[in-house]
Amino acid sequence: MAQRRVWIDTDPAVTAGNGEVDDAFALFQALRSPELDIVGVSAVFGNCALSHAYPMAQEIVRQTGRTDIPVWCGEGVEGGCDSEAVGPLVEAINAGPITILALGPFTTIAAALARPDVNRANIESI
Repeated sequence: MAQRRVWIDTDPAVTAGNGEVDDAFALFQALRSPELDIVGVSAVFGNCALSHAYPMAQEIVRQTGRTDIPVWCGEGVEGGCDSEAVGPLVEAINAGPITILALGPFTTIAAALARPDVNRANIESI
C-alpha cells in the first residue's frame, strides 16, 4: 500500500490547563502510522495560544522520534512567528498530491490557499 502524503495543521493544548488533548492524541497516532508520509506539521492558535501550541507540537514530534518531520509555526493572534508555515505548506502542496489534516482553526491553511502561486489541484482532501 502506498503512503498518503499529508500535512498536519494542529493546535495541541496538552498541559495548557483546558483538557483539550484530542489534537495531541491525533498527532501522536499520525506520526506513528506507517500509512502516512507526513511532510510537515504546523501549529496554530485555537484551543490555546500559539506560544503554547508551537512548542507542544515540536515536543510531540520529538517524543515520537520523528525528527525528520519539520514543525512550523502557523498563524496566531498574538504575533511572533505568524505565517512561518505558509510558505512551506504552499511548497508541500505544489510538490504533488497531498492531504491536509486540519485539526485546528483553518487560518494557516486559508493563508496558504489565498496565495496565487499555490496549485490547489494537488490537494486531495482537507
